[in-house]
Amino acid sequence: MKTEISQREAIVDIFARGKVHELQVEPKEERIRVMIKLKWTTCDVCKLKGAGHHEAILQVRGKGKLSAEVLRDIRKKLERCAIEAGRKNRAAFIAKIEDVRGGLDLYINPISLARRMADLLKAEFGAEVSETRKLIGRTPNGQRKFKVSLLARL
Repeated sequence: MKTEISQREAIVDIFARGKVHELQVEPKEERIRVMIKLKWTTCDVCKLKGAGHHEAILQVRGKGKLSAEVLRDIRKKLERCAIEAGRKNRAAFIAKIEDVRGGLDLYINPISLARRMADLLKAEFGAEVSETRKLIGRTPNGQRKFKVSLLARL
């Protein structure tokens, strides 16, 4: 198969070989050149990523001031956690990371990934984790939808 591509259309050479009926002795061969129009689209997960969609905010704070080295270590571990989750579920990602006074804010999709990251901070850094929810609406099937904020205080 040979392809020539421009931005809006492509010409494709197609070769097909096969039997139409089981009693057919020789297979039939066909070659055809087809021009197709290309329609560029974005998948649903990429749309969410591009829009910065998030279901949860993980706030990482210290009881005192956290050093830049500790924040860098935390950031790397949380990013690795998101990458591992993204291998199993394409919709699992960090939409945005903000450096704020006293720590980090991570905007995360889905809520389960944010909870997993909070558990990681609890296990590795002894963080105290608290969770709050805010009702933001309803899904098309009537389920209540929440935006979750997790505070991990080291």
